[in-house]
Amino acid sequence: MKSINAMCSLDDNRELRNSHDFKELLRFSDDFVVATRDITAKYRWNPDPLKGWSRSFEYPWVYRQIQMKKAPLKIADFGGGVTFFPFFLCSKGYQVDVYDIDDYTQTYIDISGRLKDKITQKPRFFHRSISDLKTTDKYDIIYCVSVIEHVDIYMFPDIVAEVKSHLSDNGVFIFTLDIDGSKGMRSINNVKLLFRLLEHELSAGFDFEKLYFDGKKNITPAYIDRNYGCSDTFSLSPKKIFWFLARGKKPKKYPDLNICYGYVCK
Repeated sequence: MKSINAMCSLDDNRELRNSHDFKELLRFSDDFVVATRDITAKYRWNPDPLKGWSRSFEYPWVYRQIQMKKAPLKIADFGGGVTFFPFFLCSKGYQVDVYDIDDYTQTYIDISGRLKDKITQKPRFFHRSISDLKTTDKYDIIYCVSVIEHVDIYMFPDIVAEVKSHLSDNGVFIFTLDIDGSKGMRSINNVKLLFRLLEHELSAGFDFEKLYFDGKKNITPAYIDRNYGCSDTFSLSPKKIFWFLARGKKPKKYPDLNICYGYVCK
């Protein structure tokens, strides 16, 4: 199949959480969090993402797709920040390059040194925008976990062009996206724009009827936190309450978000 897209349903989440893939990732992630706690202490994002509301599905799902391609593989992580995941993939013998707009060069050096007995090779980190990689490297797999929906849509064409340019023949672009029903950056309309660009550049064929928000059939931050607990912080701080009130909205603890996932084969 050239391309697929779907929304993460309650059943999708339940199946993956009970899978060997999730358990394998969890063991590595738990060890990673303990071993690197001092190194990642100042990291501004969730230091234990696999237990976050969305990454608990996204990383296992991406890993499952990666395993469908024959190793050895050269993989690019678009906007991955600092997480256990590229180090986990390296422990499995994959070559991984991480591209991020924030400079975590020294952090990757420090973590690689700390985990030298667990990984067969080190992930390479590049302080570069995913809209301008400045490289001639080709990749068997490019994955992007809940990143593109957070950038301005004017960057979409450049990001898609980089995906097309740096995927090897028969390469796969794997993505996950947080979406809601708003008109903001994570809107369904913006995701549709991204899909149309991917269709144009990579001859993909997405099912737009499978792109929707549903707070009951699909997983949400509230569902995950209440049923499994998660490492993300959800609260109604005074600052957050003011943000809602200033926009004439009712304050609420949990954002209304679903996960869209899919892939495109070149």
